[in-house]
Amino acid sequence: FVPDCLQLTPELVPQLNWLPKSCAYKRVDQGLDLPNWHPLITGKAQSDIPAKKSAAKRCISENDIDPDDIEEYVVRWVC
Repeated sequence: FVPDCLQLTPELVPQLNWLPKSCAYKRVDQGLDLPNWHPLITGKAQSDIPAKKSAAKRCISENDIDPDDIEEYVVRWVC
């Protein structure tokens, strides 16, 4: 439990205008489908990883990269 962490509930989601359009909670609230790779669809907690929709295996510590190379790393990762 994290004391200042926000607990999402179905009643709260419509009030949270900062949630991204891709947020599963928001999509469900709006009656939209979830993508076919989503864990709620596949039943597999890590189905987002092979679909490349996860940050898993892509993040590195800022201590492990030259500060001059950070922007290039981010651009390659996002594109």
